[in-house]
Amino acid sequence: MMLRGVRIPGQSRTSQSWVVTSSDGHRVARRQRPAQGPRCEAVKRSRKRPTASPAPARDEIAKPIRSPEPATENPKKTTLEPIRQHRSVLPCRSGGQATVSVTEDEETIAVTIQLSGGPLSGLARPPTLLWGVYRGSSRRWQHPAGCSPPGSTLDERSGAMRSPFDMHGSITLRFPARLAPLTLAWVGAAAGRPVLPLVARHFAVPLGTLPGTPVPLGPSLAGRPGAERGANFALASRSAHGACLLLFRRGEDGAWVKALELELDPAVNRTGDVWHVTLPTLSRRERLAYAWRIDGEVAWDGGNRTQPDRLLLDPMASSLVLTREAVRGLGPLKAPSISLQEGEAPAFLLSGLDVLGADVAAGRPAGRSRGVPPTHQRCMVAVDVRGAGDGTLLGTLDLIPEIQALGFNTVVLSPCYATAWAGTPLDRGRAAVSYWAPDPTLASSPEAASREVQRLVAGLHAAGLAVLMQVDFTFTAEGGDDSPCPLSFRGLDHAVYYRRAGVLNAGHAVVRQYMIDVLRHWALDYGMDGFNFMGAENLVQDRNGVILDAPPLAAAIAYDPVLAGLQMIASTADKTLLPREGVRGFPHWGEWQESDGSLAAATLGALCGSALAHPPSLREALEACPAVFAAEGEGLVPGNLAVARPPSACVHTLALPPGGQDVALKTALLVALCAAGTPLLSLDDAARFARFVGGVTRLRRRWADLLLPAAFGQGARSVRWHGAAPGSEPDWDGSAALAGLPEAGFLAMAVVGPGGAPALYLAVNASDVEVTATPPAPPARHPWRRAVDTGLGPPEDAMASAPPRHPFPTYTLQPKAGLLLVADFDASSAW
Repeated sequence: MMLRGVRIPGQSRTSQSWVVTSSDGHRVARRQRPAQGPRCEAVKRSRKRPTASPAPARDEIAKPIRSPEPATENPKKTTLEPIRQHRSVLPCRSGGQATVSVTEDEETIAVTIQLSGGPLSGLARPPTLLWGVYRGSSRRWQHPAGCSPPGSTLDERSGAMRSPFDMHGSITLRFPARLAPLTLAWVGAAAGRPVLPLVARHFAVPLGTLPGTPVPLGPSLAGRPGAERGANFALASRSAHGACLLLFRRGEDGAWVKALELELDPAVNRTGDVWHVTLPTLSRRERLAYAWRIDGEVAWDGGNRTQPDRLLLDPMASSLVLTREAVRGLGPLKAPSISLQEGEAPAFLLSGLDVLGADVAAGRPAGRSRGVPPTHQRCMVAVDVRGAGDGTLLGTLDLIPEIQALGFNTVVLSPCYATAWAGTPLDRGRAAVSYWAPDPTLASSPEAASREVQRLVAGLHAAGLAVLMQVDFTFTAEGGDDSPCPLSFRGLDHAVYYRRAGVLNAGHAVVRQYMIDVLRHWALDYGMDGFNFMGAENLVQDRNGVILDAPPLAAAIAYDPVLAGLQMIASTADKTLLPREGVRGFPHWGEWQESDGSLAAATLGALCGSALAHPPSLREALEACPAVFAAEGEGLVPGNLAVARPPSACVHTLALPPGGQDVALKTALLVALCAAGTPLLSLDDAARFARFVGGVTRLRRRWADLLLPAAFGQGARSVRWHGAAPGSEPDWDGSAALAGLPEAGFLAMAVVGPGGAPALYLAVNASDVEVTATPPAPPARHPWRRAVDTGLGPPEDAMASAPPRHPFPTYTLQPKAGLLLVADFDASSAW
């Protein structure tokens, strides 16, 4: 029976004969390439393929399917046990159904198609099957030699192989197993009517692959433990009309070559917005990599930036492959590339398969750090992994003795996820390539990156150090529309992942879930004790950039059950982009800490700059900014902004200027380390005055109960403020500054200890002349001891061990100097 007017999309009418041969010279198929002709109405009503860039040439995209080797005589016939069997019932557009059964063994894949029901039952003549197989493009059907049933002929109009069903509406096709993976595409003809699926152009039956599962996203192990296992691939893309998985193998010369291109069928491999497929067996995963190619609307009017000729990284891939040499076999396709350092030639990136989610989970740390003080007594140091030590993950472990000598108990690592040099509107320098995969440039080899991050965190934990990591959910290395660099999000769903100017769309539900998954991944699989969010003002904006009093992402992080108990720090570049212009700080629900620059502004401005000393500002910083962190809400202020936080929620960030006098810089360090709150210094700044910082941090631990209150209020500690003269107060109203008195830049606080007498005396002289001050009387029989005087030279500037007594009633403080006196309560054990 002849089915008129039906042809497979993508074929033309003018006949050109061509032959496909395998590499050993065997003929695979002889085929007619017909010219363009009209489609039947049924095909016209099927979903139209979106307009995309011109498809690459056949030999560059679709790897030719090799012919089976000639059969050899084998007198001993054995029965092979099936490896996989599955059966599907597919409804047909014209009524009835098609039952497809697939049986796979080590040598053969058998596909049986049975038509039944409705108009497909009781036919006078057997139906006809029009079929072909493909990998990389569903528009290019091939027919391996020796696989066509008896009576098959090549349909010159459509280019499909025409094979008859039997009288029961059944047909069986057999393919060599070594040709897999591939997809069997077919349509039928029965009683002059086409047999088509409900929505697609043709039926698709995966051979050598499984439909896969939509969760978890990214690559994951598939199959039973103990057996040879494959991988499931799942990618979320709302805008994609088609998805293609590409596999690459590394040759003996180290170059990466395209090995497979597999187009997914939306009827089989799509659930909601997730495209998925399972490859049942994958051997030598360490020599394999993969990427995705997305087909969709290429016009930018709808907000998407689909480029079908570009390969994309999987945002959930656990590792990245980095190569300086171009990937081979891509033809007109373009692999992701990025400049790793400013001015360097771009390197090419692929998603790795050497480390899957299960492999990362297998190396999870046994537990959190032990022996680290509570949050309100933490002292933090920021370590740039790329700039410290030898610039590697494991090289950072060599810094542990230095960090411990400086007295820090918490390390804030620079991003360990993959980054690259990228120009951004804020000129941040490096931006994220993948938030999920560790940076391969920080490891001894790309495949060792995950293990080395785990070893780094485990080593820091073993040294009694808590470990936090910086994350920046503002900009990525993909850039904006003015300088695009498609790597992943931009090609998958630009309208979902980005707002204007290339800013990550933290207000979209999909992006919020991804960010939470990223934090869980680094907390669970790598053992991070918390995160420092750079550019945190982006977390409080919705998908249109509107600032929210109660942003869903900040709330979700605060109350996430997996992230509960971790240290979360919001570091903002522009506080005016916070709710109510930052008067109440970052929306916190009582859980978030927040970086505060008021201490740096109050101290460095007066000590190292030209600004006049402002005692009220310095007092506010020394007391951990109670106006922001201790403020209780009133009126219509939402609860997430009204809950009072402890002083430790105020994170004092201090970055020393490159110049400046040592006296002033040491005074700034003294104030930062002795102020209520949590100090955060860079390792480079602390190392400039290593001996001094180490001495002050030891004093900080010794007097933690008085210097570091756990809560605001009179019940926590009592502080009295003093001026230089006996019984005077600091220049709160600025009258002394107007009069030009040197005492205007002097401020001192006395912390009351046991028995109601002062136990600590911290003074700062921000004026340009020396000031003689009168400290309050110490407790009876406990004279003052000079622990710190930044106006003195080393080692007397910080005497953490057995500081000398100061029996005199006054003390002369040098310009820009700081002073810390401590009462000697128990000289035998205090030092």
